[in-house]
Amino acid sequence: MRRTLLMLFFSFSTALYANTYYVAPSGGSDMNPGTIARPWATWQKAFNTARAGDTVYFRGGVWYLQPGQTVDLINKDGAPGKYIHFFNYPGEKPVLDGSRIVPPKPSSGQYSYSGGPYIDGSNYIHWRGLTIRNFYQVHDRVFVQGIVATNSNFQIFENITVHNIGGRGIYYSPWYAPDTTYFINVDVHHCADSLPLNDVLGGWGDGWNAGVEKGSYMVFDGCRAWSNSDDGFNIWGAGLIVMKNCWSFGNGLLEGDGSGFKLNPTEETTYMGLTRLLTNNVAAFNTGNTGCGFNENNIGAVSMEGRVYNNTSYNNRIGFMTGGFLTGPQKNNDYRNNISCLNTLTDVDENSWSGGNFNTDIKNTWTEGVTFVASKDDFVLTDKSLAIAELTAERKPDGSLPDISFLKLVKGSDLIDKGVDVGLPFSGAAPDIGAFEYGTVNPGITKVSSIVVTSNGGVSSIATDNGTLQLHATVLPSNATNKTVTWSISNGTDKASISSTGLLTALKNGTATARATANDGSGVYGTLSISISNQIIPVTGISVTGAGGSSLITSIGGTLQLTAAVLPADATNKTVTWSISSGTDKASISPTGLVTALADGTATARATANDGSGVYGSLSITISNQIIRVTGISVTGEGGRSAISIDDGTLQLSAVVTPSNATNKTVTWSISSGTDKARISSSGLVSALDNGTATLKATANDGSGVYGTLTITISNQVNQVTGITITGPGGASAISTDNGTLQLTADIMPVNATNKTVTWSIFSGNDKARISPSGLVTALDNGTATVRATANDGSGVYGSITISISNQIVPVTNITVTAAGGLNSISLNGGSLQLTSTVLPSNATNKTVTWSISSGADKARISSSGLVTALDNGSVIARATANDGSAIYGALMITITNQVKVSNTAPVAVVDYQTENYTGFVGEIDASKSYDSDGDNLTYSWTIPDNIPVSSDSGPVIRYLCPNVDNSRTFEFILNISDGKVTRTKIIPIQVIPYQPHLEAAEISGIEASSFQYPNNPYNIIDGNIGTMWSAEGLAQWIILELKHSFSIHHIKLAFQPGQKKESYFDILGSVDKISWEPILTKSSSCAFSGDIQVFDFPPSKTTREFKYLKLIGLGSSLDNMNYISEMKVFGIRYRSSRKFNELPVKVYPNPASDYVTVRIEDNLMVADFFEIATNSGMVIMKELLDPDVREFSFPINLKAGHYVLILKSGAIALFTQKLIITH
Repeated sequence: MRRTLLMLFFSFSTALYANTYYVAPSGGSDMNPGTIARPWATWQKAFNTARAGDTVYFRGGVWYLQPGQTVDLINKDGAPGKYIHFFNYPGEKPVLDGSRIVPPKPSSGQYSYSGGPYIDGSNYIHWRGLTIRNFYQVHDRVFVQGIVATNSNFQIFENITVHNIGGRGIYYSPWYAPDTTYFINVDVHHCADSLPLNDVLGGWGDGWNAGVEKGSYMVFDGCRAWSNSDDGFNIWGAGLIVMKNCWSFGNGLLEGDGSGFKLNPTEETTYMGLTRLLTNNVAAFNTGNTGCGFNENNIGAVSMEGRVYNNTSYNNRIGFMTGGFLTGPQKNNDYRNNISCLNTLTDVDENSWSGGNFNTDIKNTWTEGVTFVASKDDFVLTDKSLAIAELTAERKPDGSLPDISFLKLVKGSDLIDKGVDVGLPFSGAAPDIGAFEYGTVNPGITKVSSIVVTSNGGVSSIATDNGTLQLHATVLPSNATNKTVTWSISNGTDKASISSTGLLTALKNGTATARATANDGSGVYGTLSISISNQIIPVTGISVTGAGGSSLITSIGGTLQLTAAVLPADATNKTVTWSISSGTDKASISPTGLVTALADGTATARATANDGSGVYGSLSITISNQIIRVTGISVTGEGGRSAISIDDGTLQLSAVVTPSNATNKTVTWSISSGTDKARISSSGLVSALDNGTATLKATANDGSGVYGTLTITISNQVNQVTGITITGPGGASAISTDNGTLQLTADIMPVNATNKTVTWSIFSGNDKARISPSGLVTALDNGTATVRATANDGSGVYGSITISISNQIVPVTNITVTAAGGLNSISLNGGSLQLTSTVLPSNATNKTVTWSISSGADKARISSSGLVTALDNGSVIARATANDGSAIYGALMITITNQVKVSNTAPVAVVDYQTENYTGFVGEIDASKSYDSDGDNLTYSWTIPDNIPVSSDSGPVIRYLCPNVDNSRTFEFILNISDGKVTRTKIIPIQVIPYQPHLEAAEISGIEASSFQYPNNPYNIIDGNIGTMWSAEGLAQWIILELKHSFSIHHIKLAFQPGQKKESYFDILGSVDKISWEPILTKSSSCAFSGDIQVFDFPPSKTTREFKYLKLIGLGSSLDNMNYISEMKVFGIRYRSSRKFNELPVKVYPNPASDYVTVRIEDNLMVADFFEIATNSGMVIMKELLDPDVREFSFPINLKAGHYVLILKSGAIALFTQKLIITH
């Protein structure tokens, strides 16, 4: 009834789920929403996201946990009736595999930890259908656990499998009460700490190590534990633990205790009441230090009260064991209806010597005075190998235990109906002894009463080697509910084997008895004896020894004769085949067993029986002092290349040495021919020097003289400048006229230099002369100036000439301003004051000045002759500035009083701007032509809409970056202009239009980068989140996008560092094969005031090309060498296949065009109805119908200069699209 109520509770709780999510081992991403179509990728994402009532389904497949990944459920709570559910997707098997996890190696005397899901501080969690496997120690002193749950209550583990763990399978420690925890149909097997962890090897490899505190409840129902190095179930704590229908077998490997069920004391010194209830459990084949089927382990000042009813302990070291040395309160461990049979050391150990005993001992096989005895004959099946096969069989589809015949009572057993009623269901007059009730406790089931075994043709012998005979079982009565049987060999298991369908196969001469046992638990079986003859005696063992007992070869090319001793002595075929099973590169072996050394190391020689038995013997041979010479060297270029087509390009070479086990595989790199064409480093990196061919050689360093070569073709090398001579006209090197000029010429050597352009500069004497980009020197002052012409090819070569300069004009050095009569004030309304300027030196070439009011322009004005006229009370500064360009000035402060204020005229705003602009482009608003009639100084301030990035919010001119819009949208900038008295406002509306919306975005299939700064990895640039980015430090750092399809690219959109206020510099290159790269955008830069998305158009000559790869090379910024890219998108047109221009189905020329455009359709299958010309915003501005027979046509251009798109269409389908550039 409890199971039914529990399942009803589970069903009711599912109605309260809030959300359903999915996780998949392939095709998922943690950026996805977690739907069945777009699942998550990791368990950790599921653990982080799920909330009370949610369900997460894990799809079938294997998650290989990677180093650094976690599976931690920390502080996540469901609620009563709203558990968090982590379930397998129905019908699928999700597996978490830890085989790729290498725990940190502990330092001396320390420990480290590893394992699967870690549950901490998390309550009301339901787990179902998950498998945890392959978490290993790898190093000594590493604690490994498959599942850990600490400080976590109200857990349900259902249909969970944990196996191949380098320590405990499941560790559960709730820390506090109350708690109710269920383990339902859970399997834990093959858990072992096989590397040293403490003083006992295998002593931490429990299947379960689990307990509950006082006031809590834990249930194990239908669980299995097997092949664990320590105990199967190691339970503890002062709470009530119920274990029913559980099997624990084959535990106790290495040096572990090996108890099937270790019950343990409560560790409480006061009497606690019932703490353990065990019913219908099986412990079998447990070994180890203790190897006890059911072990109280109850020692010390503690108390444990248990009820142990109808359990079976078979073929362990010890069947049942009580505790001793008890000094605490009285315990009452009640044992009834239990079987202890054929345990190898003792069936029962009461520890009576230390005060132990069974307090209540009723109707157990060891109870004094009972009339029944347990023996092998009481059970349907006891054979260990067959029993293990049944016990480890796959569970039923509903997760319940498989049907078995092992330890089921046979008909007529004296253990039937000999028990005492303990409240468990039973059939017959009284309960049976042991874990399995004979017969049925369910009405309406008809048991098998007899089974007759027959064979095909009624024969009862096999006379051919490895012959077979099909057996049949006739089950009575014919209406038996379950008529299936299990086939086995009850006698003569070495003479024959039998399949699950009754096919008997001969193994050895003699007699074998086949048994068909009913699967309905009745214990009924039928048998048939088969006589077997003419069987070949197979080899069962082979021992391999070396001559004189040796297993060493210590001489170069030495040999060792091996001998194979075959068992049994009367085996039919005692010949063997010799082979090397491991270390074939270390030794060879002849058909007679003569081993010849090839290389140092270990080789395993194997002698395999030729009789088909598969038996073999092996001997490991240690080989030393061998020298293996190089016999061949193959030289290849990176990616299979044998050419360098980039100036100063490089190519990494690799040398593959054979044999692979050569003693010395190092090589020396050299150039055997073409030393003027290339050079090579000691690591094989070839650097191009000049066009031509070079032959590279890799020579073995072992003295063998073996070498390999590769010839490299080198092209596109730049001839650098080696010398520059500078001359003036007619050899002149002097300027003798004021501000005179001298045109210089640079002669470049050699005459065939690739780039003969130069950059002109003044190396010394910048105050004496200046020079133009074309080499024109202009005199500034008397003296000498050294001019330099520097080669632009990056060679660093330059030439110099010194120019003598004379007869230059004398500049002003000082100006003194005075007023008439020595006054410095005006006290009459509208009065005036004449100023005078004294210029030094007295011989200055130009002594004229320009008069101005530098401060207080609203208080006075000044004439060109220096007459100051008062406008308003206050102070002004009058300035006289030299007109000779020296920028020297003198000033005088004048105080003005008794003025009557006059009216002011408001400033006038005059603004130049484009009314339309495209998203991602930089625009400019220019208000510098605004004016004030009164001559007042103007100030400017701007109100920016929607936080659009701008260069400044003050000043007459601002630049702005158009935001990203999906539809045309108008943004209003507001200019506030003031003369200090009146402010005028002007609204500037600018329409932002989507840029080329007809283009498609290229799909990105792969990303790689030269480097990145964690966590700013390359994939951040395509995640759609401008807040994440790729970053790398240093010049020429790159990132490569691989496009899913070849693409004709029209423009890219780039976003840089969010919030940046600097220019970012970069190049863009394209490639079809990721080997040869074509420059597209060089020395490009972002705007200096924003890192938001910007559009960068490809040159028209590049838009007709198709690329598969794009490379962005970061060149730092105006402030540092950092490179940031937060988003990158590629837009253009995807054609059916990659074509060069002459292969395109449609030719559009000339492009760019100014007067007319010609279109020629060369694809005979393309039939267009009409053509359109559209703007970058997608607006169609021209449309013309086409005659299907016309394959070439021209049309005049009546469009303003700009970028457009020409489209050939058939109905609504675009057959061809091409960017069209108009230049007039």
